[in-house]
Order: sequence, then C-alpha cells, then structure tokens
Amino acid sequence: MNFNDIQKLKNSLNIKVDEANKEQLKHLKNKAKTLKDIRVKKKCTYKLWDIVCVVILAVLSNCNDWEEIYYFATIHKKWLKSFLKLTGGIPQPST
Repeated sequence: MNFNDIQKLKNSLNIKVDEANKEQLKHLKNKAKTLKDIRVKKKCTYKLWDIVCVVILAVLSNCNDWEEIYYFATIHKKWLKSFLKLTGGIPQPST
C-alpha cells in the first residue's frame, strides 16, 4: 500500500469526529497508554498518550502536517477532553 492508496482510504472513510464512538476512543487511549515513554519525565509537559491519540485522530481527519494537527486539536479541544486528559493543554506544533 503506497501513499496514494492510504490517502484514498482516508478519504473514503469520511471520518467525522463528532460521530466517533466514545468507547472506541477510550480503547485507543488505553492502547496508547501501553507505549513506553522514554522521555525525561521532568521535561514532559504533555502525556505521551494524549499526543499519540491527537495525532492519530488528526491524520485520520486528513491533517498532513504539525500545524494542521495543532489546528485540528484546537478546534476539537472540548471533544478531545471528553476522553483525553490534555493536562498540558494542546501540544504545540514544535512538540
């Protein structure tokens, strides 16, 4: 599967964040929590699973770069906070 195939698949899915199943989103978060975080704890503002979930959801919503992902997260912050902590807020594009 190449990039064009993936792009076609994303477009055909027509993912609408407001219609996403909360239980599936919580399952995604729990799976992301199992990732090993090798960052220096004292220097971490954002939870790794928050970053991973936001990026996955943004990419599935056709975001293609960090600025678009940040914009997606900013627009959907209330919705994202319904299943993510986002304790450090929305990660900046430079994160």
